[in-house]
Amino acid sequence: VTLRAGTDVPAFHPIKISKGNFTDAEQFLRYHTVSEETNAHNHVRVKIPGGGAAGQELIYKVQTLRDWRKQVGLPPRSSDLWRSASTLNLYGEDEEEQK
Repeated sequence: VTLRAGTDVPAFHPIKISKGNFTDAEQFLRYHTVSEETNAHNHVRVKIPGGGAAGQELIYKVQTLRDWRKQVGLPPRSSDLWRSASTLNLYGEDEEEQK
């Protein structure tokens, strides 16, 4: 990028650059180039709302909360403790043995 001032500007003096009032597409076409060859590593990933697996946003929020509790040093949620204990069968296999 080469900048040329129309007048003398002192060192470290802020300058303003105006490329005009262009849309993003016009800006891209005027000042950038696009290779005509296909590039397998050049793609855009679009995340469409509701396009993921069912409940994916909820799982993300729960995992974020778990990570936050670990970072802050808080104990796990009681439901996580209950799930871990039930998989270990610490309190028996059925509900009557757990009471």
